[in-house]
Amino acid sequence: MIAGMILDWSRLKHAYGSASDLPRLFDEVGDPELADVAWEELWASLYHQGSVYTASFAALPVLADIATGRKPGGRWQALGLAGRILVEEQQLHEPG
Repeated sequence: MIAGMILDWSRLKHAYGSASDLPRLFDEVGDPELADVAWEELWASLYHQGSVYTASFAALPVLADIATGRKPGGRWQALGLAGRILVEEQQLHEPG
C-alpha cells in the first residue's frame, strides 16, 4: 500500500467473499473480549484450508503492525497467520 492511501477492503476477496469485514476484525483482535473469535474469523477468511486470497496478501502489513506491537492484538497469532500466508504463496510459485 502506498503511504497516504486508504485500502478499499471491499474490492478484495477472502474465503467468504468481500473482505470489507476485515477492518472490524483487525480492530477486534485488540479487544481482549473479542480477540479469540476475531482471530478465528481472520484465520478462516485469510487462510482457509490452505488457500489464500487477494485480501490475505493485503493483510500482511496489518499483521506486521500487530506482530511488532504498533497495533494491538496477539503478536503470535499475527506472526502465525502471516507465516502461513507467505508459505502458501511460496508453494504456489515453486516449480513442480
